Amino acid sequence: MAESYNHIGIVYEKHSYNENTLIQHQKSLRILLLVFGCDHPSMACSYHNVVVGYKAQDQNEEALEQYEKSLEINFRVYGQDHPSVADSKYNMDRVYESHNKMDMAREPFLVCPRMYSKLYGPGHRESVVAANSAQRDSQCTTESI
Repeated sequence: MAESYNHIGIVYEKHSYNENTLIQHQKSLRILLLVFGCDHPSMACSYHNVVVGYKAQDQNEEALEQYEKSLEINFRVYGQDHPSVADSKYNMDRVYESHNKMDMAREPFLVCPRMYSKLYGPGHRESVVAANSAQRDSQCTTESI
């Protein structure tokens, strides 16, 4: 059932029915919480899906709260050197960046390229994208001083 709600949320997202996207992902999250409890990788993914609904409605504080929950679960389940942890940090950074909160994004943006390079190697697509974002962030911070 949770998977069905999630898929319905994805369909709503594709059609820009933002409020319905959030509602469906929240329904899925509630079911998964009952089934798996708090510390299961599926929960981290579900929190990430709820973020999609919040971001679509420009509810960034709520989105960041959900990303934080996802990051905490991924960190507890996988440890600090796992792609899911790096992805969670990177996604949070993108929300900060998109709302010109570069002071909040700066530290994680600099950490993500190192994490991706360690996990995938410096030439990997994820490593390069994260490094470019960190470089762009660094330039924005320097220009605002």
